[in-house]
Amino acid sequence: MLRDRGAVGILDLDLYAPDIPAMLGIAHPKWTHSWTIARAGSAVAETPVERDGLHVVSTGFLLGEDQPMGLEASTLDLLARHLIHGVAWPALDFLVVDLPAGTSALQHSLARHLTVSGAVLVLTPQRVAHLDTQKVVRLYRHLRVPVLGAVENMAYLRCPHCGNEVELFPTVDEAQSLWSMGIERLARIPFTRTDDHSSLFGALAERVASKLG
Repeated sequence: MLRDRGAVGILDLDLYAPDIPAMLGIAHPKWTHSWTIARAGSAVAETPVERDGLHVVSTGFLLGEDQPMGLEASTLDLLARHLIHGVAWPALDFLVVDLPAGTSALQHSLARHLTVSGAVLVLTPQRVAHLDTQKVVRLYRHLRVPVLGAVENMAYLRCPHCGNEVELFPTVDEAQSLWSMGIERLARIPFTRTDDHSSLFGALAERVASKLG
């Protein structure tokens, strides 16, 4: 949906679980046993993989699909910097960066190496999800990264018989929620695909694009 509004790149910085290639149907089963992430002098830039009109870069292209990332935190920053600066990105209107959940070192790496226009948070309705995401909000505010809003995922199940919304999880008290911090709820996404799925994501893309100007 965002692609309909301009050229989109996806940078998969979830180095612990780089699932973007699998989600886009890009298979990479072969394990990698050595690769160069930094070298002195000039180097040939990586070329993004194009799929469905999206320009994609991921550590999932370096590793096998079931291969663990066995690197220390200091090396992870080198790899993140390589994926950010060592890529020949085409002219883009949007660069979407997928990060691991929580407050990992990669959020700090992103803020160091890129000027981030805004963060979109994703959480589920439970109290623990809101609690963890509140920590993320405070981290982004510390890093001076604007928080555009949050998406409530798996928010409900649409009954196939009566069409009513069925809550799957106990909802958090408003006073303990992410919304009490002044974070805007950008969308509520159902647990399974529904007839209005495309319109939900279309409206989300429109809201994000308008916030980015």
